[in-house]
Amino acid sequence: GTVDALVDSMTVGRASAYASGTGTGNSRGTLTMTAGTIDVNTLQVGLQTISGGKNGDGTLNINGGTLTVNTVLELGNATGGAGQATTVGKLNINAGTVIANQIVPGIGGSQIDISNGGTLSTSNAIGTVATPLTSFTIADSTLPVHVVDASAPIVATTLNTGGSQNTINIASL
Repeated sequence: GTVDALVDSMTVGRASAYASGTGTGNSRGTLTMTAGTIDVNTLQVGLQTISGGKNGDGTLNINGGTLTVNTVLELGNATGGAGQATTVGKLNINAGTVIANQIVPGIGGSQIDISNGGTLSTSNAIGTVATPLTSFTIADSTLPVHVVDASAPIVATTLNTGGSQNTINIASL
């Protein structure tokens, strides 16, 4: 379907919190977009709200259309405990476009997969040596890169490439 949304704050895959902070219930959330526009200020994908056994598992599928994140896109933001290891935020761009001011991997898992002509454009670095993306995959897609402060534009534990044509454009130095 087609979506046209202007949102201040959105969370996909948020672990619920008991008042006592106990329990092991896990939360899953998936948002799939095939056409249209989502314009959001803050987007959290895979969120563990308190340290403990619960996790948040979020998946964002951009299969067409444009997602714009004006402030920050957080992937796999975890606070600790047993649920930290299974908290994950996944961004899948399949023929769609994502324009983000900043993408911040959390201490949980964080994955970005771009395929089939998808485009990811971000104004700032993605990941740091201290908190890298868990995995970054690109196949037959475009990645405009903005080099900021001589830092690596993307820091990932695992890099996968595939397909017959990937384009990385140095958009600014």
